[in-house]
Amino acid sequence: MPYLHLDLPRSYATAVKRDLATRLCKVYAEVMQTQSWRPNVGIAELGEDNLFHLDPDDAGEDEARFRWGKFASGEVDNHP
Repeated sequence: MPYLHLDLPRSYATAVKRDLATRLCKVYAEVMQTQSWRPNVGIAELGEDNLFHLDPDDAGEDEARFRWGKFASGEVDNHP
């Protein structure tokens, strides 16, 4: 099952988060050509003073995480 994870800098009403999750699932389903009920959406509300952004001049190293999946053509990427 696909899993979409969001880290939010503050708290939002449940209805707002549910609407966001619904819209993300619909976009994901359209792009990946699948059903909108497939992805799970996890929302972490980090709260005040728990999310930081470094100025590009202060950052020593950037981090990015990639997960392998399907190409737009529908072909599966089996990259290790």
